[in-house]
Amino acid sequence: MDTFTQIVLGAAVGQAIGYRRLGRTALAIGAVGATLPDLDVVGNSLGSLAEWQYHRGITHSLFFGPVVGPLLGYPLWRAYRRWRPSSPCAQPEGLGAIVAVLILSIVTHPLLDLFTVYGTQLLAPFWDARFSISGVAIIDPIYTVIVLAAVILGLLRHRWAIPGAAVALTLSSGFLFYAWEQNQRAESEARRQLAVQGQRSADLRAYTTIFQPWLRRIVVQEESRVRIGFVSTWQPGPIPWACVPRPDDPLIGRALATPEVQILARFAQQQIWPHLRRDDQGRTVVRFSDLRYGVPGATVTGWWGIDVTFDADGWVVSAVRIAVPRPPLSWATVVAVYRGGLGDMAGFYTASGAPMEQGAPGC
Repeated sequence: MDTFTQIVLGAAVGQAIGYRRLGRTALAIGAVGATLPDLDVVGNSLGSLAEWQYHRGITHSLFFGPVVGPLLGYPLWRAYRRWRPSSPCAQPEGLGAIVAVLILSIVTHPLLDLFTVYGTQLLAPFWDARFSISGVAIIDPIYTVIVLAAVILGLLRHRWAIPGAAVALTLSSGFLFYAWEQNQRAESEARRQLAVQGQRSADLRAYTTIFQPWLRRIVVQEESRVRIGFVSTWQPGPIPWACVPRPDDPLIGRALATPEVQILARFAQQQIWPHLRRDDQGRTVVRFSDLRYGVPGATVTGWWGIDVTFDADGWVVSAVRIAVPRPPLSWATVVAVYRGGLGDMAGFYTASGAPMEQGAPGC
């Protein structure tokens, strides 16, 4: 999830398990520990596709915290012993508390990321599979506020620090599973509606949108087309589907075989879709987009992808990462997303630039 939420979660973990021995310093240590896994973003400078390859890799492994926690905790304890010997962190029992806070704050980072669509390599370096649960969006204010409330309480009221953190961690964990259950509800509702229409739904998946857990994106890959729609789990209604046919061209297979598209396919957990167009020089361009993200309108099939350009002889000229232009986020759009989650799908589609009566071509 977003960096601020991870910092607050790390602070709450430190507050819950280290406050008794370390005091408020436990919150700071937990906050620092929670930021460490995202230091892998420095690898993004290695190339345009490096983020898809390396972010949420080994630093987001379940093994990273147990290894790094003691390696950082011991010298930190020694530093307190030397420079601040009167601090609770410098006491003999402070070492165990510091190490425990670091390990758990680091480990909870990838566990929280697991509940997002992006994908996390929990078993790196032994296995590079990306695990993901479509529970919460990258930014979910509801989750953040629950944990932030406990941290503020811990900073203001000593006696409520530990129970407050315990309650917040319990509630926030419950919210993650509640959000996951919303995804199951969205998939079940979509399958029900397609069955009523006599449509197949073998490869149907639901994904989070943003800011809240009730508005879900539905992607159904069929043999000749992909069907994309949005549904509210709070107040389900008829899903307005957009259908995009699969082009029939041998260059699609060649584009799929390029290393760049293979990186995208692995990152997107094979949820990609091809498009064909001609560029201004008349060359064929095959675009593969990430189906997990997008809103009605121009980005309905994805916010980003790979464009593979071929010359007249069918040779690859270039394969580059692209981002599909989308309107800037506004307060009105945020409100429309929440209203869509509560059942106002017409308002959500209008705010996205694709009124519902225009949102279901080809279905």
